Amino acid sequence: MRNNCTASLMKVFYKPVIEDLSMELARKCTELISDIHYKEEFKKSKDKCTFVTDTPMLNHVKNIGAFISEAKYKGTIKADLSNSLYKRMPATIDSVFAREVTQLQSEVAYKQKHDAA
Repeated sequence: MRNNCTASLMKVFYKPVIEDLSMELARKCTELISDIHYKEEFKKSKDKCTFVTDTPMLNHVKNIGAFISEAKYKGTIKADLSNSLYKRMPATIDSVFAREVTQLQSEVAYKQKHDAA
């Protein structure tokens, strides 16, 4: 029964569309009008400024980006410091003596600072 109804409806409402010049002209005009309206709406909204509210997720992404940037910066600094000229110098008597004196001065300054407190 249902198939008979749909078949009869198809016969009534279904008509093949014949592509002629007037149909093609109508389709092109519709596309042009749609494009014109779209461009007008774009020009109207182009000068309007909209602010994006800071959502918790957006704040989280910003903080993660800053953290990653800082970690990369510190990583490159540590890599540069570990390859410093002072560490690559050959171990001469003077350089070993200077390193030991610097270490002792640092320890003395640390002890004086914390013993005074």
